[in-house]
Amino acid sequence: MRRLNLSALCIALSASASVHAQNAVATPQADIVVTGERLSREEARQQAAAYVRHVGVTASQQGVARWIDPVCPKVRGIDDKLAHYVEGRIRRIASAAGAPLAKDRCEPNLIVSFVADASAAAQFVVRRQPGQLAEVQAQDRHALLNGDAPVRWWYSTEIRGKDGDRLSGAPPVFASIQGGVPGQSLPSNGDTTYLSQYSNGIISTQTARAIIAATVVVDVNRAAGVRLESIAEYAAFVSLAEIRPTRDVQRSSILALFSGADKARQLTDLDSRFLQALYQLPLDRYSRQQRGLLIAALAPPDR
Repeated sequence: MRRLNLSALCIALSASASVHAQNAVATPQADIVVTGERLSREEARQQAAAYVRHVGVTASQQGVARWIDPVCPKVRGIDDKLAHYVEGRIRRIASAAGAPLAKDRCEPNLIVSFVADASAAAQFVVRRQPGQLAEVQAQDRHALLNGDAPVRWWYSTEIRGKDGDRLSGAPPVFASIQGGVPGQSLPSNGDTTYLSQYSNGIISTQTARAIIAATVVVDVNRAAGVRLESIAEYAAFVSLAEIRPTRDVQRSSILALFSGADKARQLTDLDSRFLQALYQLPLDRYSRQQRGLLIAALAPPDR
């Protein structure tokens, strides 16, 4: 199992931050209430399906990943008072979603770093810890390292037992695991980890995918003019769920924050309900089943 040096990552990201970072982010303002129009059942289902497709959590054969261990957010690169504000907002959103939360004094596993140049910061991290981007898909890596997105992020995940148990290094008498992908077995070598399961799972995959670390990098120059509470909510959303970066974003989501004038400035109703549905979702299911469960949860019941 690959171990992450999160303390070193915090130092690496902080080292790349500009001393002007805290001046480039606006101070918190009052929340903005977003209202929406009433949709028919069919319209709501179509909107839910489009939303799930765009956030990308079920885009591959891999099952959905979410936090199983308690989340410990840490913000770097801005004034301590502002950093505490962002951390508090992330914690409130995580709590409302039902995500597990660590106590205030904890080892950071969700890092939000405000920097002057996000590309330079990401490249610096790769030089210091090349394995940090191991799970970033090839088509997304160039944009993360060289693109112009104001906010960029990546995750580290691992396979767990269906109840969140960690895998062991010693094989049981009958060792078999699918790793969350139908028909894919883990190779047998010295680095293989094993999961003992003694139940018959026709629906269950017997495994779950856990987010064990998330890193969000905010380019304060490219994000200039956007309120801090909006950036905090954006960072919370992309760090609590395994969101696929895309320019084709839903207007009904905080993901549209940097896409134009007609945009959400805080989590929308769909965003909040999606996070709540995600943290109630059975993780030991195939992605196609999880997609259907998420769509059903986001579409309101018949009136």
